[in-house]
Amino acid sequence: MHHKIPQFALTTLAFLAGARGIALGQTPNVWAWGLNAYGQLGNGNYKGIVIQSGTGTVTFCGQQIQGYELTICWPTPVNEDGSLTAVAVAAGKVHSLGLASDGTVWAWGDNSGGELGDTTLPSADGPIKVSGLTGVFVAIAAGLGHSMALKSDGTVWAWGLNAAGELGNGNTSSTHVPVQVSGLTAMVAIAAGGEHSLALASDGTVWAWGFNGAGGLGNGNGAAMNSNIPVHVSGLTGAVAIACGEYHSLALTSDGKVWSWGNNANGELGTGNTNNTDVPVQVSGLTGIVAIAGAAYTSFALESAGTVLGFGYNADGELGNGNYTDSNVPVQVSGLTGVVAIAAGQYFGLAVSGGTAWTWGDNENGELGNGTTVANNNVPVAVSGLTGVVAIAGGFYHALSALGGNGTPDLTVSPASITFGANGQRSVTVTNQGDAPLSIGNITLTGINPADFSISGTCSGASLSPTQTCALNVTFAPTALGTRTAAVLLTANAPGSPIPIWLSGSGTPGPPPPTISAVVSASSFGGFTSVAPGSWVEIYGSNLAPDTREWAGSDFSGNNAPTSLDGIEVTIGGQKAFIDYISSAVNGQINAQLPSNIVAGGPLQLTVNNGATTSSAYNIMVNATEAGLLAPTTFQVGGNQYVVAQHKDGSYVLPAGAIASVNSSPAQPGETVLIYGVGFGPVAPNIPAGEIVTEENQLSLPFQLMFGQTPAQLKYDGLAPNYVGLYQFDVVVPTVPDNDLVPVIFTLGGSAGTQKLFTAVHQ
Repeated sequence: MHHKIPQFALTTLAFLAGARGIALGQTPNVWAWGLNAYGQLGNGNYKGIVIQSGTGTVTFCGQQIQGYELTICWPTPVNEDGSLTAVAVAAGKVHSLGLASDGTVWAWGDNSGGELGDTTLPSADGPIKVSGLTGVFVAIAAGLGHSMALKSDGTVWAWGLNAAGELGNGNTSSTHVPVQVSGLTAMVAIAAGGEHSLALASDGTVWAWGFNGAGGLGNGNGAAMNSNIPVHVSGLTGAVAIACGEYHSLALTSDGKVWSWGNNANGELGTGNTNNTDVPVQVSGLTGIVAIAGAAYTSFALESAGTVLGFGYNADGELGNGNYTDSNVPVQVSGLTGVVAIAAGQYFGLAVSGGTAWTWGDNENGELGNGTTVANNNVPVAVSGLTGVVAIAGGFYHALSALGGNGTPDLTVSPASITFGANGQRSVTVTNQGDAPLSIGNITLTGINPADFSISGTCSGASLSPTQTCALNVTFAPTALGTRTAAVLLTANAPGSPIPIWLSGSGTPGPPPPTISAVVSASSFGGFTSVAPGSWVEIYGSNLAPDTREWAGSDFSGNNAPTSLDGIEVTIGGQKAFIDYISSAVNGQINAQLPSNIVAGGPLQLTVNNGATTSSAYNIMVNATEAGLLAPTTFQVGGNQYVVAQHKDGSYVLPAGAIASVNSSPAQPGETVLIYGVGFGPVAPNIPAGEIVTEENQLSLPFQLMFGQTPAQLKYDGLAPNYVGLYQFDVVVPTVPDNDLVPVIFTLGGSAGTQKLFTAVHQ
């Protein structure tokens, strides 16, 4: 490999043809053809052929030449020693890029603007490693004079010319050293146009920067303002692929539709007219599209059936439909079937079918690779001599391809698309059909309706040896009626990355996920923000339950309370709680008892499952005890909160007539009244949460109840018989002065309760 212009001469074309015959089909996996004035073919020289002085004219690529020719009209190996094993290629105006299977980026050709990312060479006639890039890279793109690479962490890096801000780093200074594009993270794909750039985010949004002369940034700012930092493409969501022409842009959404914006002078936006637009518009009549590509003023779309459509400029036969007439609506490229990949050069198109590369359009510099430069072709022709092609790229006047095998991994998915007829789960088998280890990186679920699908399985971060497989499980649970679409993008060190798996489905929406807005201990017992093992909580939010009811005897299993009520479950700290009440109101409610063996002393996560989906986790603080006496707001009199205490006859202890319709009277000293509470901790003998109490028991922690400053005698302090999780206190009212506002105070384990409560005592 040479990095200066060599003294290269061949005496006869026969020798050149012989050398070509030896090289084809051997070790190199990257091949190039077309113009080579700056070494962009990477074959170790800067010319196609030199005719020795005195030889006269000879026939070369179908034309009579003498002296030298700058083109090669058939594939020539890039660095014939095979040291570059590429899984992706990209071509600029007069430079080229290759992405190696180890995640490094290589470049060759012109470096006058820094396109190669090298600070020492004006150009290179073979691949050199881009300096300044560290880590693993998963995608590359080349504009007319700038280069881009997508890192595995989702950041984007760029280098080269920057007059229009196409590097996206906040200035317009060109650079020979890669710089990070400002503000971009979680990107999954990149594309480069003439002097503008695109990036696709994992959430399906598209970002653009650089030249905006025809609205190619798609941000609605007209054609007057370039941007040297990424801007959001207006109104476009659900994108799964992007592409650039010289002054226009394309995006493919997960429903198989194509959107375009920017220059439309030749109909390259496919909208049925030639009006430019600075916001995305839908390409006419396209559905079922799985890939897109942009030439200078022409666009291409690959249908799921393996056929190719084109629209836009056609003076050189770029549309491949047998004529030279522009079209502002999509037309079919003639004769192509079984196509698996498409690309575009400045004035020509490329496709791969059955391992063969096909080209059509301009051929002035041998960019069709079919052994001639005599004429353009308005229908596809096969590139001479190449088989096993897995990646292609088009530049200004040259083209590149990468072959499978020769130490490259190859990721295949089966099936490549899934259509769900109903809610359910399907499995996708991911296989390494190459002959080198395959590393799977990010697996991104994106598109128009990603929330309707979920993924699991063994593929995330997997490393697969040749023939080894992993499984990816896709679950469909629609959130609305109608057709729902998304795509799984598999990033890997393999050709075609990110590899899409197309998802669509139509099913019955399940209930929306529960949303928790607040959790408090039982509000009638203090309503504390902290809770305790065995205590009761009230959960508030939306979409919590499909109906409203309390538990019934039929919900119990013997003496054990239910942990599921009409499919509703509450999990706290990984354990199921006991469900007493559910409400389907807009502002719904669930009453639940915490398990008695959950860990106290810190926050725990609480979730609600409504029978179909689970809420996001809600953090609650769990203390060893969080004691409260029964004191609902209905027992407030004159702004004072009374504790609920009952006489033996079931009437309530309150000032006489304090609450209308409530049979009440003050307590008398020496009378035994009943008071109830929750959250007072363990009892002896132990009775776990969720059980109906069938025996008398006693609080394990010391408990004292005071009427003002006077302690009360307790005849019983423990869990109430025949109830679940309710504490009962049989209290002998002490002798205190007659008063309708006697403070009721308790201590548990030496700590005072925080409620401010009253009762009424009269002789």
